Amino acid sequence: QVLKQRQCRRHAGLGCFTAMLMKQPGLTLSTLVQGFRACDLRSSQPEEEAAFKRSLEPELLRWALFGLVTATSYGIFHEAFFTGPSAFASAREQEQGHFQDIRYRVFVAQLVMWTLIPALMCSLVALRVVFGFLPRWNWEVVVTCIVIYGVTVLVIGQTSFITRLSGEDPDLVWQESFTCSVEAWVLMGLDIMITISAFLFPIRTVLVWTVPCIGILMYTVTSATVHQEHDMLPLKCIAILLLSVLIWSAAWRNERHLRREWAALRQVSKVEGTIELQQSSINAKGREIEERDARLEEKDAKIEETTLLVQSLQTVMMAVCETMIFLSPDLEICNTTAAHDGFFERPVEGEVFTKFLHQSDGVRLAEALSQVSDRHVPACLPVTLYKKFSKCEVTLLIADRGPQSERLRYLVGVRVDREVQNERDTGSSSDKDDATTHSGSNHSGGREQASPSRPKGGEHLPNQITSDEEADDEAGGSSESEEGEEG
Repeated sequence: QVLKQRQCRRHAGLGCFTAMLMKQPGLTLSTLVQGFRACDLRSSQPEEEAAFKRSLEPELLRWALFGLVTATSYGIFHEAFFTGPSAFASAREQEQGHFQDIRYRVFVAQLVMWTLIPALMCSLVALRVVFGFLPRWNWEVVVTCIVIYGVTVLVIGQTSFITRLSGEDPDLVWQESFTCSVEAWVLMGLDIMITISAFLFPIRTVLVWTVPCIGILMYTVTSATVHQEHDMLPLKCIAILLLSVLIWSAAWRNERHLRREWAALRQVSKVEGTIELQQSSINAKGREIEERDARLEEKDAKIEETTLLVQSLQTVMMAVCETMIFLSPDLEICNTTAAHDGFFERPVEGEVFTKFLHQSDGVRLAEALSQVSDRHVPACLPVTLYKKFSKCEVTLLIADRGPQSERLRYLVGVRVDREVQNERDTGSSSDKDDATTHSGSNHSGGREQASPSRPKGGEHLPNQITSDEEADDEAGGSSESEEGEEG
């Protein structure tokens, strides 16, 4: 009763599935499609999938080369010790040519399928593995085709199958019973090839399913048409199909773990690459910092030398110059005292120093300051200095205190060579002397005085030597001549 109940449930479940398939075929097909998509382990990013496939290629080629070498060796061994001796012995017994003998033709066919073609494939894979030829080929597809060729040859390359294709009975031609041995070899060979393609060859499951499908299809067709063996054929096909499904599921799980491991290793390699880049960047920045520190040390040494030079030069300026002034980078006079105001005859704090110079002297001063800053060597510059009420010819002793002195950048010593009076002052003094002389000669008793008039502020006259100075020079010359005569 329990068995009957289970059978009824099974029949009922099958009937429900059939009814659902008939009523909603689209829903059932979509469910199957979703199931197939869930089995697809390929990445949605083509670049990542291509990188994973490239990572499998070296191991795939090594195993393919090993399998081809093994298959070629087995083909040579089989032809040399099994098919070859019988074929040549039968050809010698008959008077007709070798190709007229069925055994010799089977020998040649197996020699090509089992030895020559695998040897060519082995050479092709060896060129790729050893010398790196043909890098653009899709070697996963190539190796899959090689495995499919092996499965096909395993089914149709049997001695009995080739003999039957020639229209002869293999039991009579080879005088052996081939039926049981062929079945055993084909089934065992299919099992071995399917297992090897799923576990040893790292072929993705999106392609590896073609190997068992084509193998089972070839076995079913040859068994039903050429061998004409219908006994237990569906059971054998179902058994080998179930075995293939189990092997494929195991390969699917293996590929899933392999992808996870590869993704983790790739993430680790990315992190290592990032760490290496950061380390190289840190090293580069460290070298830059060291170079910058070296440059700063050089600058500090230069600044120290410049500071010592400026200090010594300042001492010299205090001894030989009438005054010293500090100039900012904009050539403004800074840090002044009452002595500076008295020298310039007006307050000069914040005034531009070129305001007291002629335009050409201002240009020469700018060039001199530039040279002093570039060469770090003091310079002397003769210029005409215009004060508020007078002017004088001076020599400027210029020194650069360095960029560390932001406001008091330049130290300028002013040494007066000679004073030059303006024309108006010169005329007033001469009038005064004439008036005094005239009053003395007339004995008028009255005294006329010429009050000197100062020029207007800011009025600058060209460089001239006054008449008083000429008179002094003439008086000095006459006195020298008199002293010479007395001598």
